[in-house]
Amino acid sequence: MQPGPLDALGRLIEAIREGATRSPALAGALRELASAIAALAPPEGQDAAGVTGQAGHGPAQRRAEPAPAAAVEPEQVRQFADALRQGLGGMGAAGAPAAVTGPRVVSQGRAAEGVEVPASRRGQGLDVAALARRCELKADSCLFAARRARGVAQGATIFDFKPEYLALLDRGKAEKTYLWMVAPSDGTPPEGLERIAEAYGILKEAASLIVPAASDPEAPQGLMEKLLPLLATAQCALRESLPTGEIDRDQEDVFWFLRDQTEQRRVYIAQHLTRDSKATVEEARAALEQARQVVGELAGKQKAGKARKESVSRARYHAGQLAQGRAVEPDKSWALIAQVVGELAVAGSPLPKDLSAALEPLAGALLVECPEEALRERLLEVAQRAAESEGQGEDDRADSAEIERARQLLADRVLVMIGGVPKPEAVESLRKSLALRDVRWLSKRDHASTAPFETEISRPDVDVVMVMIRWCNTHDGPEVREMCRLHNKACVTLPGGYNPSQVAHHVLEQVGERLRHAG
Repeated sequence: MQPGPLDALGRLIEAIREGATRSPALAGALRELASAIAALAPPEGQDAAGVTGQAGHGPAQRRAEPAPAAAVEPEQVRQFADALRQGLGGMGAAGAPAAVTGPRVVSQGRAAEGVEVPASRRGQGLDVAALARRCELKADSCLFAARRARGVAQGATIFDFKPEYLALLDRGKAEKTYLWMVAPSDGTPPEGLERIAEAYGILKEAASLIVPAASDPEAPQGLMEKLLPLLATAQCALRESLPTGEIDRDQEDVFWFLRDQTEQRRVYIAQHLTRDSKATVEEARAALEQARQVVGELAGKQKAGKARKESVSRARYHAGQLAQGRAVEPDKSWALIAQVVGELAVAGSPLPKDLSAALEPLAGALLVECPEEALRERLLEVAQRAAESEGQGEDDRADSAEIERARQLLADRVLVMIGGVPKPEAVESLRKSLALRDVRWLSKRDHASTAPFETEISRPDVDVVMVMIRWCNTHDGPEVREMCRLHNKACVTLPGGYNPSQVAHHVLEQVGERLRHAG
């Protein structure tokens, strides 16, 4: 059997009863509606025409009592019913009695004071895109409600705003969000609605800026310590701007997101995460501006880092082409490398390891081809750092028999090192490890004369001269070796690093016999 009208009415009554048990506001609105309808009925014992019937007596006598002063006209009840059928939540037109108001519905339901949010709402992340859409929708709805309230105050009716109202309801259905603020019976003044709209807009932008960064487990701790309190201010300001009794689900979701983040990251937020916290829309506005600056600086650094990574990759490629003799236009390759290295120097950034490794081969025989003097100096530094790292960590070699044999040959002698940039710590390491009386490290700028070296080489106390060919031009080595021949000095060619193990090995290999015979 098909369900009849009474069945549908019964289901409607049950739905209304169930809703009223959860919402005191709805229960109160139903009582007001019942009172308004009851005011239409004649007093007990009086017919619709106002005549009192007396059973068993003569003709009915008309009562002299006037109708109740708070009576509602049938036309007003009809308008109210029409408004309910259209989902407007109340009559709201001029002339409606103040006692007749529609239900004030909480956005997503209200949890009792002190009740924890279910665990399913914690640790699940936050769909910031959906939250942003809902906040934008609620802000639009608040602004609409403010315009409508001002329009009604100027003589319009709520039905003049019906198309925009229905469009907002459709958006609310799509986002599964109930728009409490669009009910004409809401009663929030236009100025309050506009502040709430701004609070929604601030939370939308703050969450869009901060949540993606906070959701990244690799995000720097210092960054989170700046951003999370700003988001806390925004969500607290929205909560405080809402009418008394209203709870917004999106604000609560942001609150629990913040609770999860602060616990996981051990970030302490001194305020705005308790029910007693207060925050104004003005404070939220300032917090949003600060968040824009912080995130903007981060985005700028990330963009610069990406650009720097791309330029380093290009420089590394061109360095490889030069080292392999495959550069189509060597001058352009050198220029690009010089530009990248110069930009890193200006930024105070060290050369990345992969770029240093690619540049190291250019500091040998190819150095003479480099047209940029500043780049030549950087290439020498790169090669020198590489040499310093060669053999490091091999402490067993430092005490090896090879080191000991070199110590016996070099004890109390003077060593002259030519090439590169003097490093006091390296000089001291060589002196102690090889028992040298002195180590004199001479540097030379490109294209400068080697004549000053001869003055030092010719000194009577100098015993060994070491040419570090990695940091010398191609003609420097032969010229220095000729000076050593003329002045009868032992000459060692050092092709790689200059740590004690490397130096000891090449001294023994190249001039060991000579030093042994010299005593």
